[in-house]
Amino acid sequence: MYIQDEWQVSDTLSLVFGVRHYDFDIPQQTLLNTSYESKFGFRNNATVSYTITQPRFSFDMDVSDSLFGDSDKVVAASLTGGYGLFHGRLPKVFFSNGFGRSSVDSFYSRFGGGGPSSACAGPIPNLSSGAVTGVTDPRFFWYRSDASTCALKGASSNWYGYTHGTDPDFEGPSTWRGNLKLDMLTASGYDISLEYNRDTVRKDVDFKDYSYSERSVLADGRPVTSSRENTYITNTTFGGGYSFTTAVQKGFENGVEFYFGYTNMEQRDVAAMTSAQHSSSYGYQPRGYGEIVPAARSSFMNEHKFVLALSYTTQIIGDFTNPIIQDQIKNKLTGKAEVVMSDMAVNTTGIKNLDSIQTGELCKEAMIFSKDVISPDGFFISKLFMGSSFNEIVALGKTIFKQAKVFKPQSSRKESKESFLICKNLR
Repeated sequence: MYIQDEWQVSDTLSLVFGVRHYDFDIPQQTLLNTSYESKFGFRNNATVSYTITQPRFSFDMDVSDSLFGDSDKVVAASLTGGYGLFHGRLPKVFFSNGFGRSSVDSFYSRFGGGGPSSACAGPIPNLSSGAVTGVTDPRFFWYRSDASTCALKGASSNWYGYTHGTDPDFEGPSTWRGNLKLDMLTASGYDISLEYNRDTVRKDVDFKDYSYSERSVLADGRPVTSSRENTYITNTTFGGGYSFTTAVQKGFENGVEFYFGYTNMEQRDVAAMTSAQHSSSYGYQPRGYGEIVPAARSSFMNEHKFVLALSYTTQIIGDFTNPIIQDQIKNKLTGKAEVVMSDMAVNTTGIKNLDSIQTGELCKEAMIFSKDVISPDGFFISKLFMGSSFNEIVALGKTIFKQAKVFKPQSSRKESKESFLICKNLR
């Protein structure tokens, strides 16, 4: 649920306030492992249920006069920004670990490395050779064959079965985010922007082990630890970061447009979240100081990012079916085109079949035109409407190109007859 309101404070300042409320609930429970509960003092089948209310606000202020009133170099400027709490969606696969690894109806058998201790695993195919042998392929360390003679652990020790769970107080990740941006338009036509973003973790995802213990302590105070992979998903309050971006953009009268941007970023987190398995994500976290894991440089961070883009746009106004207009387009090309895309459509009459036929003729005209200008491995893409000439146009595409298929994007309304013909590789 989201509620929002806008307040026009003055001619140069507007404020937007909003509150988003999110309710998350997975009522299903995994099977209760009583040995686990006896060992650790709490249940392994906690439900996931929480609510979070996220306040937010933003502002938009015209600062052309207040900051640049005396300047003849900046003709317009705006200052925008905001602050608020944002909740991120969490894949439900992280909760499914507890259902698949309760050690009640399933058991995470680990047979060591294909050696003698794995000989009881039964006939499991080798991933590399495909041969069926009496020794398990070590990459099937989680698998228990029906022919296995390996004994399952007794109920009293089922907690040592690589059981996964969820912290009863777990919440999905949420972050306080702030933003401030200055946009300026210069008298010479340059768009210049300066932007600062700041993130502070409220709650992020973390993984811990219920069976974690400290065996000894090194001379420098660091603990020597051990764990048995009874991991669970929980929260941490460590993490966050910032980014600073500057960008310059300008369009020229000859159709060339230039863009340059640079971002400096610092982002820190605890769990890289590189696996859907609790035990793997836990294992990827550094634990040199036990389970008190500080936030460190994110695996997904790019400290320096540069973007440079050049584009060219030209416009030819006229009837595409006129050969003179087609020649003008060809004369603009300096080589073969990689893509020819047509979004042409006739002025509709309201008679759907007639409209589809006329638009289909435009598609055919564009397809025939593309033969002269497209590279041998290029693409032709055109809007197409379902109608009496639909199959004829698709057949023409297959005669001109080696590949031709019809695609209807998800963004297109179900009731719409609009589709797109995608062709590739000239014959």
